[in-house]
Amino acid sequence: MDSTGRRKRLVAVLGFFLALFATVYMAVVGASVIQAADSGLSTKATVSTSSSSSSSS
Repeated sequence: MDSTGRRKRLVAVLGFFLALFATVYMAVVGASVIQAADSGLSTKATVSTSSSSSSSS
């Protein structure tokens, strides 16, 4: 068995999953930033509470 061939395939598969995870992560962060901008917040939306609607009244 050629271990270098298996290693190359393993690295390729891990790279694919890493890229997939990075894409999903950026989508989630982008959605939270858009949501923060939509609600009028200038922060990075690291803390999002549901009580903001009651405090804005």
